[in-house]
Amino acid sequence: MLGKRRRREPCTFRRFALIVTVTAVASSLALVAWIALHPLPTSSNDADVNGAPGKQALDSQQASKILHSAFEHFPNGDEINIACPSEQSLMKGSSEMAHLAVGLCKLEWHAEKKRKPPPDPVVLVKDTSRERYFAKRDMQAWQVAYEKLDMQVVEPALTQQTKLSDFTVLICLGLAFTDTTCIRAEDQVLLKSWQRVNQLYGMRWLLWRKDGFCRTLTGALADSTVKPDFFFRCWTLPQELSKFRQAAAGGEYASDQAWIVKPMGRGEGNGIFITASVNDIVSRQLDGYIVQPFLENPLLIENKKWDLRTYVLVSSISPLRAYFYSEGLVRFAAKPYNATACRQGPGNEHRCLTNTSINKKFAHISKLTWTYRKLRRHLDELGIGSQNIFRAVRRAITKTLLSSEYEFRMLYDEVAPDYQCKSCFQLLGVDVILDSNYNPYVIEVNGLPSMQLSHEFGVPIDSSADYTSTKLGLTHDMLQILYRPPSIGAGVASSLLALGMQQSGPQWCHTAAALKEGASALHNRCLGEREFIELVQVQQEKAARGRFVRLYPSSDGDEFNQLVLHSHKRIASALQRDVLTNWKLHWTTTQLAKMAAVNSPPE
Repeated sequence: MLGKRRRREPCTFRRFALIVTVTAVASSLALVAWIALHPLPTSSNDADVNGAPGKQALDSQQASKILHSAFEHFPNGDEINIACPSEQSLMKGSSEMAHLAVGLCKLEWHAEKKRKPPPDPVVLVKDTSRERYFAKRDMQAWQVAYEKLDMQVVEPALTQQTKLSDFTVLICLGLAFTDTTCIRAEDQVLLKSWQRVNQLYGMRWLLWRKDGFCRTLTGALADSTVKPDFFFRCWTLPQELSKFRQAAAGGEYASDQAWIVKPMGRGEGNGIFITASVNDIVSRQLDGYIVQPFLENPLLIENKKWDLRTYVLVSSISPLRAYFYSEGLVRFAAKPYNATACRQGPGNEHRCLTNTSINKKFAHISKLTWTYRKLRRHLDELGIGSQNIFRAVRRAITKTLLSSEYEFRMLYDEVAPDYQCKSCFQLLGVDVILDSNYNPYVIEVNGLPSMQLSHEFGVPIDSSADYTSTKLGLTHDMLQILYRPPSIGAGVASSLLALGMQQSGPQWCHTAAALKEGASALHNRCLGEREFIELVQVQQEKAARGRFVRLYPSSDGDEFNQLVLHSHKRIASALQRDVLTNWKLHWTTTQLAKMAAVNSPPE
């Protein structure tokens, strides 16, 4: 539970969800009439390639349902234009499905919509921070990226109310998505398929804030067999002070364990302290803090503590589609690490913490950061193996995001049934540290990572600088995924046929022969239209990912079987109805990724 404030807001959403439903029904009826006059082509062959009796092609109502759903999911505007294969290339299973796939490809559908995209795409930047802190920091990088897509970037006055017709993309730089100076919360459900907002609804409460991160992950694994070995256990103060004292005295931790204490609502290392005394923490009567075990055996480089700032794009949170950028920052403490000094409290932050804002007071910033390229080279020279290290880091981040599914799904169900925040995306800064045994731990999630370039605003950009080139490459590749995905929908149909799936009515179903023994609990036997559209988006984004590496779905999906299934069971038990969860697609997306990996280098 996230408090009364979070639970009040969705009531407004439900009123607007009704408007959307009525609008969708009207559009569907108009489309049915249109397709009735433009029927899908029919096949003269009434038997499949094995000689079994074929089925009649789907009627116009079923086809219109698929097309309408496709339109609502595709991010590139009103037009659906898919590169088409030949019918013969699809004739491996059902002639009906092969016939339908080709028919869908050949259709270009322009729907009647009351609110059209503006003639000139507009990126609206709204900064609610004090003295435009975030806009001053990040505006230049976003401006360069969006203007390459011929989008105009504007920043109106904060007193000007944002209207839904004002923007193609809304960049919210406030810390709360529901800030009325950015966009009203109830307007979420009215956003069109051609509109985007750069914050995922609920991210601020569920993963971004330190207390939300703590509650979400702890709750996700409380009754699970999945080991909580990818983050540090945590307690919120003062609410969980007694639980913390019990855990500290319960034998799980050494009697002289050091603890790190962080304020919930502050960043850049402000307010953090380390102590080896539980009594010290109790006596301070802290309010608005979290406490975690301090990692006393970090992996060191040149005797210094370090961590990773990773950049993660989440294009969908439920179901999850997430990407890890192949470049990032390695952040060092200014002075050599000393575990004993860290226990002694204030005055040793420059040895014990890796926050650049703290350490730049003790060393030049050029001495405090490495690129990933330099880190990979260093690890490989030591024989540690950078590929395995980064694979483990990506796995820890993926587990963190998958663990949040239940909380996001519960929140979204209060907005409207099956709400998915389809217009939302978010670039996250995820901080990860490794212990001396090369085990990674996610420290925290930052919902507004710095996009600041390495020079002052207004000065000509030097794209050869490592810091600047990383940020410019990151924003460029991110927008390619969001706005320039190729039209490859028909390829999904052929891939499903190659998996041994068959079309049955409006569904794709696994045949018994295609399923491995014992796998039935880890996949959904049949995929409907919404799952098919999700698969199309998965494949589109994969083809446009540039220097991003897919976190999920991925060919390593089998490693997350227990976590995905556990989350699905919690959601199904709570909602008591059919919901599109990660589990519904997990087995299929994992197998498709494995098939693709055979013919391409591993990610």
